Amino acid sequence: MLDIPGEESPHVSHYFHDPHTYFGKRLLIVGGRNSSVEAAVRCQRAGADVTLSYRRDDFDSKVVKFWLLPEVRALIRDNRIRYLPRTTPVEIGNGHALLAPTDERGAAIAVAPPLEIAADFVLLLTGYRQDSTLFGQLGVELSGDDRQPVYDPETMETNVPGVFVAGTAVAGTPPRKVTVIVETCHVHVPRIVAAIQGSRVALPDGAVDE
Repeated sequence: MLDIPGEESPHVSHYFHDPHTYFGKRLLIVGGRNSSVEAAVRCQRAGADVTLSYRRDDFDSKVVKFWLLPEVRALIRDNRIRYLPRTTPVEIGNGHALLAPTDERGAAIAVAPPLEIAADFVLLLTGYRQDSTLFGQLGVELSGDDRQPVYDPETMETNVPGVFVAGTAVAGTPPRKVTVIVETCHVHVPRIVAAIQGSRVALPDGAVDE
């Protein structure tokens, strides 16, 4: 959460869903990592008028997926996405947002007046917090500060028999940055299928124990 006025407005979201929602609309996306970059690319493809605000100077090539970075850079270069580096929102209103410049740490610098950006919708993709409601309803145990679901890495079965976990859900809410991404989770499903069939178990290193 950014804890700024207007953050809880109905046209503001911390989660990205369907890019076609923003067709023909002025969309402000805040953030500079994978979630915000991917949202900017997909929403621009879907016909949105995209402005991307990031509190740093540039994207981190070690963080942003290698297939997204060239595309977003090309869209910015061709003025198909408006890029505002070293900015951060300080207030969100009806149909607009106020942006302030940032210092070298990415913190807002008080200026008068701040930059006003037209925005029908705002996506604040500035971090990740897992919704663990379903885990709680099922009785899945969560451990550690990041509240990772407890599971057997050989079968992906949780402490609740018959309840399996796959994908980025295995990581809980990382305290710093997300390291488990969809592209590294493909092995989870074969492990689950093998466990349900009861014929073999796919081990963490990819070997198979008959």
